[in-house]
Amino acid sequence: MLSVFLLTSSMLLPLQESDVQAPRGRALVFRVDRIETLGGETLENAVVLVREGVIEKMGRAVAIPDRAIVHDLRGSHSVLMPPLV
Repeated sequence: MLSVFLLTSSMLLPLQESDVQAPRGRALVFRVDRIETLGGETLENAVVLVREGVIEKMGRAVAIPDRAIVHDLRGSHSVLMPPLV
């Protein structure tokens, strides 16, 4: 479990708030290999939609808005844990 946490933390370091900000009115989208939810659910090959710094939606079938800034992290064994973001 510690190795998963360390891997996740190290992968998110490049995505700190100062590095990843959308211009006002534009959404950020992260395509990841896996999301671990606070409720213990695992979502494989999922999308996280962020607007104004708040997670708006996450799941496998999230519609990506026009003009969204997309960060495709799939294929890098990326794991996103929203409670830690």
